[in-house]
Amino acid sequence: MDNNNVVFDRDGGSPMWLAYPNEKLAALIKKHNLIHGILHTYASLLFETGASI
Repeated sequence: MDNNNVVFDRDGGSPMWLAYPNEKLAALIKKHNLIHGILHTYASLLFETGASI
């Protein structure tokens, strides 16, 4: 296994693929229909930094 392509979890230090957190986040967003709230949060954070519509 190429150690440049893995990250380590907190529990046992076992390696997992770099895409694993993104895959889990995508599954969570889909399961709970969270995209709407995430987009609003993203937009709010952008406006706080001074971004325009």
